[in-house]
Amino acid sequence: MSLNIEMRCLAHAEPHEPVVLGPDPLVPNSTAAGLQGDYSIRGARRGMTISAFDFTPEEVAQVPMRSAPCVALNILFEGAGHSWLEDETGKSGEIPFRPAFYCMIAPEGARGFDAIRPGTRFRGIDIRMTPDLWLNLGGPTTESLGSGTNPHHVASTKAVWTGMLPLSPEVRSMARSLSTSISSGGSDLTSEARALDIINAAISLLTAPGEGSETHLLLRDLRAVRTVIGMMEGDLARPWQLGELALAAGIGLKRLKQQFPKETGLPVYAWLQETRLQKARQMLTSEEGSVTQISLAVGYSSLSHFSALFRRRFGVSPSSLQGKRPGRVPGPAGTKQGHQSR
Repeated sequence: MSLNIEMRCLAHAEPHEPVVLGPDPLVPNSTAAGLQGDYSIRGARRGMTISAFDFTPEEVAQVPMRSAPCVALNILFEGAGHSWLEDETGKSGEIPFRPAFYCMIAPEGARGFDAIRPGTRFRGIDIRMTPDLWLNLGGPTTESLGSGTNPHHVASTKAVWTGMLPLSPEVRSMARSLSTSISSGGSDLTSEARALDIINAAISLLTAPGEGSETHLLLRDLRAVRTVIGMMEGDLARPWQLGELALAAGIGLKRLKQQFPKETGLPVYAWLQETRLQKARQMLTSEEGSVTQISLAVGYSSLSHFSALFRRRFGVSPSSLQGKRPGRVPGPAGTKQGHQSR
């Protein structure tokens, strides 16, 4: 199995050859890490492509990223790892991969690396357009966005600006509708409509900061939320309490409860549960250890509770995934599975 790539124009689009403005899954570098899954690209119009992707790297995927001049809007439903930008001065900033709404404005193109965690599902949508189309639609320039005082800024170079925007339930719903319409053979009109809705949402978020709107995070709050995320990701087994997280991040408890969902789309404990279960699924298919050991490693002391949550989230029991580990063969019923002989 390999990365299955499908590319065509939307049915109602002016006939043209779709151009991949961002990192191109057709080039050899994109398959160097044994990517398994699907990548569907649609030419919406000249100067604009929309894509849906769902793949899993078999090994450490540190893939060189080279982008043509473009503006990229990317919404991840699942993902783990990070990327970074590079210019003549070297590496600039680190961009974490997790469920989020990303924006990159690169009027002269961009380069860097994507480091995707092996065995982790990477699923989402991507919208790319030329810088001219972005400006014509009312999008801001890199100069107008700034960096240090912008609440959405994550990393930048002299020519590239990247940020993470609040992933509201409305934007998440638009992105899921877009993904479904592309991946499941839905309406091409729906695909373009949802893509334009997402572009409009991004422009609205980027051009109206600092007005006290509930959709915007203040810079200090955004940093505090990301500190909380980093703490929980760094020790999933710990029985985290909201009070200790808020205190360590320098944010009020009420403020944390209000602001965390604006950045992640989920309340704190719902996000922690989702992250724990995703990590458990990765461990079950790629690492040694019993279901009990993995349950404890991600913070669940009750095996029955962990199993119930896992089955409700993924539709299968944790033990059913252990047979899919590389180098293992199913044993007879009621016996442990063993390694294949070499």
